[in-house]
Amino acid sequence: MKILLFKSTQESQPDKFESALISATHLNATPQTVPVITFNFINLDQLGQKLESHGDYTGIIFSSPRCVSAVEKASQSDPNLVQIWGTKQIFCVGRSTAECASKLFNNSLNIVTSRDENAESLGHQIVQDCKMSEKKSRLLYPCGNLKTGTIQNILTASTSNVDTDTVVVYETVENPQLGQLMSNLSIEEDSPFVFFSPSGLNYAIRHAKEMIVCDHRPLIAIGGTTKDALLKIGGVVDSNVLQCESPSPETLVKCVELIIARR
Repeated sequence: MKILLFKSTQESQPDKFESALISATHLNATPQTVPVITFNFINLDQLGQKLESHGDYTGIIFSSPRCVSAVEKASQSDPNLVQIWGTKQIFCVGRSTAECASKLFNNSLNIVTSRDENAESLGHQIVQDCKMSEKKSRLLYPCGNLKTGTIQNILTASTSNVDTDTVVVYETVENPQLGQLMSNLSIEEDSPFVFFSPSGLNYAIRHAKEMIVCDHRPLIAIGGTTKDALLKIGGVVDSNVLQCESPSPETLVKCVELIIARR
């Protein structure tokens, strides 16, 4: 069974989601990544200045592995910055982000991630951790241009003990080769499509809405935000949409197992 993964260009080899699907031999799956989005780093000089002002912050928030990469790039002129920031609170959305942060900060013991691998869960985790501090927390927040504001909204509503300083460090753009990639796809009408973000979904729709809006097409959303975006597309059959509760290969395998069980 062919499974298409609509996600960003692969940042590591092999891709962990492809590997998990292949390793689950009972699925008889042939995964293929369709790189719908790519990323451009921006404002790294501004980020570097904020990193140098480390005394103004008690910690940092990472919402994706790309944010970790941005900090790594912005601190190359002064390797000591990584060591200094490794002593502060490091809050990460999801296991993949935490793994990248752990590599950058030499397995710092200050890395915190939430039980559920999403921004909402981490926001509540930050509130709880910072409530225990006697002084007000100020967190540097490098992020992408499409951030949802979930974490900041939770912090604003739940506590006055945390300030965030936001800097946009990368922008999400459509893969310029996406149209050609989509036109060359050869798939069955019941091949599952997996979408990892609303932005990736929107770019895919521009080139292949007819393939997505198909009566027999299983659609898997990584996270609730992506599921909501799928359900807003006219013509999508609600019962065809499944949601991975966390952005992990294990939950994707479970969703594919459910699709097979329904057939």
